[in-house]
Amino acid sequence: MYNHLLATRRSHDKTGANKNAYHPQANIIENENEWKLELLIPGFDKSEIKMSIDNGLLVISAEGREVDTKYRRHEFHSGAKSVYRSFKLNHKIDTEKIGAELSNGILSITLPIAEEAKAREISIS
Repeated sequence: MYNHLLATRRSHDKTGANKNAYHPQANIIENENEWKLELLIPGFDKSEIKMSIDNGLLVISAEGREVDTKYRRHEFHSGAKSVYRSFKLNHKIDTEKIGAELSNGILSITLPIAEEAKAREISIS
């Protein structure tokens, strides 16, 4: 279960993040070699998104630009002005190999599991 290995955090008062930020929903996918996070954050360019990892905490945030559009009718919202989401990594991740890609409003983050944390058989001599 991912709850034991990757804990999601919505509280961000300690980080100084915008308290009014949108908390994007996330898909969390696990296989034997990596974790994959998919976050829905439409309306942002990759240059507006910041990711950091420190002391086992992965932080994703974005600050969008203010759009001054005078709508005659406004029925849908294409994105938030700011985004914040963090994940406590309770599993050994190879931080040098973390990758991210933004496509069609979905941020995909690959978190490779470190070799020493992978399950393996131990031979008895």
